[in-house]
Amino acid sequence: MKRLLPLLALAVCLISAAPPEPDLATRAKAVLARTSGTVRIPSLRRPVTVLRDRWGVPHIFAETQDDLFLAQGFVAAQDRLWQLEIWRRTGEGRLAEI
Repeated sequence: MKRLLPLLALAVCLISAAPPEPDLATRAKAVLARTSGTVRIPSLRRPVTVLRDRWGVPHIFAETQDDLFLAQGFVAAQDRLWQLEIWRRTGEGRLAEI
């Protein structure tokens, strides 16, 4: 018992001195898609503008159809990556792995 008490005290000191874990809100914001700012995509031929209205609905303005579709895929992946993953696993017959 005399040996256990100092070890227990040391464990309590180490645990209390550990840096605090970020709260859930901080973690949730870290995984959200970035919906403002500038993103450079090398495969675009011309500049594309994506504006989101107050409800978060994206409006895509592009000069070429290829750039429009690429931007639409990028925005879809930002908003619904989980759904794209479900579709991929369904197509591969691996949905039960989740």
